[in-house]
Amino acid sequence: MNNGAAGLDVSGAQGDSRFVEAVNVADGVITIDVQNSGNPALDLSNVILTPFQMDGVTPVVAGYSGIIVWQCSVSAPNLARFFPPNCR
Repeated sequence: MNNGAAGLDVSGAQGDSRFVEAVNVADGVITIDVQNSGNPALDLSNVILTPFQMDGVTPVVAGYSGIIVWQCSVSAPNLARFFPPNCR
């Protein structure tokens, strides 16, 4: 799945939010660009949501119709403290 299939602007330009600059979807992985946090290093980071099958290990592939487990990560590990515990 990509931006168009997810119903998002294909350029990734959407992000009319105080803290979200853009949202992009590529191969089912959702990347959220941070902005306006007051921390320049944080504003250069992303939150990444990766889909896995119910076992939490096997990547989701086209045609998969079971339960999806999302793994959350941060693009810069030293900034993890700014995100929820399940994203660290």
